[in-house]
Amino acid sequence: MKTNLLLIIAFLIFLGCNGKHDQQESLPKHGLLWKITGNGIQSASFLFGTFHEQGGISVLDSIQSFDSIFISTDQFICEMDLRKAVKLLTEKKDSKSNSYLKPWPNTDSTYVNLLTDEQKSILDSAINKDESLRIIREWNLRPVQAVSFIKYQSQKNAKDNKFPSKDNSDNDSVRTIILDIYLQQQAYKYNMDIEELDSMEEYQKLNDSINSRLPIMSYKSEVEFMIYYIQNYQEIDSLQKEYTNKLLTLYLQQDLGLLRQQQKEVNRHNNMIMSFLGNGNFIEIQEKMLIDERNNFWMKKIPNLIKNNSSFIAVGAGHLGGENGLINQLRNLNYSVVSVKKLRNN
Repeated sequence: MKTNLLLIIAFLIFLGCNGKHDQQESLPKHGLLWKITGNGIQSASFLFGTFHEQGGISVLDSIQSFDSIFISTDQFICEMDLRKAVKLLTEKKDSKSNSYLKPWPNTDSTYVNLLTDEQKSILDSAINKDESLRIIREWNLRPVQAVSFIKYQSQKNAKDNKFPSKDNSDNDSVRTIILDIYLQQQAYKYNMDIEELDSMEEYQKLNDSINSRLPIMSYKSEVEFMIYYIQNYQEIDSLQKEYTNKLLTLYLQQDLGLLRQQQKEVNRHNNMIMSFLGNGNFIEIQEKMLIDERNNFWMKKIPNLIKNNSSFIAVGAGHLGGENGLINQLRNLNYSVVSVKKLRNN
């Protein structure tokens, strides 16, 4: 009897593991453009994964019939209307985005008081090499602002990368245009209705919620991070380009699985302050809130948006794959979600 019971338990464990394996195997791994049908919707809609930086627009050349599919839909659904996003950045001056920072002293002697002699020497050396960095002291930029300024100057001085463009246009504004912007411009061009998955208020609420989880930084930690960045910014900048280029390569290959893994590397690099402080837990929380929780929130809207309107949904490619990705969640609601590439091959 005992032997039989053990066999039953072992069999149930095997079924459970096998079910998880089958579920993982069924998760989408490749493709950026997906056709959505079934579950009572009147006409097909499409889900497309975008790339939020330069270079992604060239993927359109590898997707046959992309333009005809795009204009066949009546409604464009995006993360946020970019015209409103610009307004959010320029007008939201009361944002809590720096709520993890202490008020910065406004005295002229701030750096004199906070930096050790060795740190002052490192800052002086950096300013002597690049006169533009004098602004750090002249404007009394707090250390995290100084890091942003150094990063900006580094990017400004670097040569502009040129990327292949849709339709091989010679126009620089098209050659370097970000894919999300291009798609919204096309939606305006064809007079499509535009719906956003995040309103300004909803996105700001999410951003404030994420930042509320940041630990309060001491002035000492800020200064140490600034000095670390000054000493290593060329290596950090090179690593940033390496990570971004890998991400772009995987995007152009339409590899959803590896794309999300690489995005995690980029996120960790972009959160250098938290990595410097050894707070990897915050980075994991941020990723979960920006991807999984937003996916769950969007899925409360998408079924109603596509029910009666043929829609083209364009969101970051990182939102498509995985167990909590939009493709899997739509399938769990009994929609048929099939890669357009796979449909063509059939």
